[in-house]
Amino acid sequence: MNEPVIGAGSGVPMICLTGIDGCGKSTHIRRLADWLRERHGREAAHLHVWDIAKNPRYHTHPFISDQAAVHRYLGLLGPGPRALFVFHGLLESYRLVTAAHPAVVLANGYWYKYGFTEALHGTDAAWLRGVATIFPRPTVTLMLDLDPRAAWARKPAVTPYECGFQAPSEAAFTGFQDRLRGLLLDQGSREGWHLVPVDRPEDEVAADLQQIIEREVISRWT
Repeated sequence: MNEPVIGAGSGVPMICLTGIDGCGKSTHIRRLADWLRERHGREAAHLHVWDIAKNPRYHTHPFISDQAAVHRYLGLLGPGPRALFVFHGLLESYRLVTAAHPAVVLANGYWYKYGFTEALHGTDAAWLRGVATIFPRPTVTLMLDLDPRAAWARKPAVTPYECGFQAPSEAAFTGFQDRLRGLLLDQGSREGWHLVPVDRPEDEVAADLQQIIEREVISRWT
């Protein structure tokens, strides 16, 4: 399931960090990029769904160049069309970052986070998995696991998207993210992800991530 369709011949390893909102994906991707550069001399490309906005042809696109407009537009779409719009952004972003031939790609959330968010809005999960076969499977996927109540305490602000398009509140955020966490844990059991608890000091989490990547990715470079 989910065999590579695009980019399969690029030979670029992909490290995916996924998990609920507020679990620290962006923080640890930045730390991993620095570590890969300083410790191993490898430049990593950061893959995020809205990297599409870095492509000059999208700089004036009304639904991509303006993040506030993006969120308003997403709120107008139904679950299936919204999933396709988000997957379109991720696919274009993937093509953009791999065109530069990086040593490794660090994927933030990847299709898992966005696809299963849409499953919670009523899109059939099996259909989403089928559409997502267009994306290459990561070399290694690490789920940063965090209780949504701890994630809420970490975040200075949340968006309606992170709350299931409800008015932002602790109850809306934690309820929606609890359900998302369950779907991600299920997918992780299907694909053999590494589950990394993150409700502990950041340096401890970073050390565990580095150890897994040393074993699963860097050992293949030598």
